[in-house]
Amino acid sequence: MPTLLAALLLAGGGAGAQRVSGVDPLDILQEMRGYMRTNLPSHWWAEDPQRYLGGYQIIVHIAKGWRGNPTAAMLQLCPAQDHRLWAGIGRLHLQPILDDLPRPGYDCLAPPGVRPRAAGDGLIGGQ
Repeated sequence: MPTLLAALLLAGGGAGAQRVSGVDPLDILQEMRGYMRTNLPSHWWAEDPQRYLGGYQIIVHIAKGWRGNPTAAMLQLCPAQDHRLWAGIGRLHLQPILDDLPRPGYDCLAPPGVRPRAAGDGLIGGQ
C-alpha cells in the first residue's frame, strides 16, 4: 500500500490530488479514510475513496452473515451535517457489497448552504 501511495504522489495524480495554494492534496482522502475507519461496524471494511459523479464514492464491504437492509446501513454511515468532511466534498456515495454482491447505494449530500471549497477540487483548506 505505501508503494502505491508513493507512486501516486510521484506521478502527481490520483483522485483529488490537485495542489492548491500549498494545501496537502491528500487531506480529503485521509479525512474520508479516517471517518470510515472510526465509523464502520466491526468486521466491515471500506475500499479507498474514488472520484464519482462530481463527488466521491466509497465501496463498503459488509461482514458475511450480516442481516439487515444494506442501503439503510449506508444511510447510518453518512457523516453528520456539521462534519468537517463537508467542507471538502458535496456528495459521498456509499456503495454496499453484501455476500459479494453490490447492493443499492446511498448518496450522502452536503447540508444546504454548505459549498465545498473551490467546488470539485476535493481539498480541505486551512489546516
